[in-house]
Amino acid sequence: MKVTIIGTHSVGKTTLLKALEPIINLPVITEVARRFPKELIDNPIMEMKRQTDIYHEQLFEEMILDDFISDRSTLDNAAYMARAMRKHHKDISLNQYLYVFDCIREAKKHAETYDHMFYVPIEFKVVDDGFRCTDENERKMIDRYISSWWIQTRGYDFEHYITGTISERINKIMKVLHEEN
Repeated sequence: MKVTIIGTHSVGKTTLLKALEPIINLPVITEVARRFPKELIDNPIMEMKRQTDIYHEQLFEEMILDDFISDRSTLDNAAYMARAMRKHHKDISLNQYLYVFDCIREAKKHAETYDHMFYVPIEFKVVDDGFRCTDENERKMIDRYISSWWIQTRGYDFEHYITGTISERINKIMKVLHEEN
């Protein structure tokens, strides 16, 4: 079973995954983006490369496992690539633009392969952990990409729309997973 927890940054995906890990019998894919240096963000060309590298690493992690639960998905990757491309499109070559555009298209298509995509919306202010962007407008834009593409991929599925306290979120996910078995 391929399960992902999706949503923009600082919505509680990692906290939720850590709480689920001891009760769900699946290998865990941790947030891939944290393995890539944030310092590149100030360089548009390197930031575009960083985003496509994160996407490819996510794919690699998923391909080596038959079953998993993941902190993020390729749909999240597509949203971050789209935001970076929108922000830096004037600073990159046509070839790089087309390459990133293809990666976004492939990432969205790949999202159709997941058995479950649990979407976590924004419910509280961003937490500054020294890594993630704290700009609320950026965060909302990423959320709009992810939520609209999630709906396009899956239709609006209230059972996979995860809100509330950690225990409420866990209960909702476990209910869906148990109903499948």
